Amino acid sequence: MVMACLFAVSMAQCNNTEDIAAFKAHWTDFRQLVTDCGTKCFARIACATACTKRSVGLSQGCAACFGSDIGCMADHCMAQCTAAPTSQKCMDCHAKYCEVSFKQCVAVPDSVLPP
Repeated sequence: MVMACLFAVSMAQCNNTEDIAAFKAHWTDFRQLVTDCGTKCFARIACATACTKRSVGLSQGCAACFGSDIGCMADHCMAQCTAAPTSQKCMDCHAKYCEVSFKQCVAVPDSVLPP
């Protein structure tokens, strides 16, 4: 049985002009900034949320989606992602355990999220 993470954040947190502008402004470095926050914070949700808000310029609610996603990956995907956070095994684990809740939380089309 697959156990998905349930985010303790309201849904549709990133679907606003300010957060979409932050995604565009950090299109090329977004993934690295969020990964760095997860690493610096040892995947602690509150710390990762604050770091993402500060480093990317996201709203509190939108940053909380990313902080919760980092926490979900730490809970379920640590073995697959620690050494290689962009590996297929890591991405597959994220898809299995965290992606549905994350996408509901951010509530923007995939094309809006930086690669």
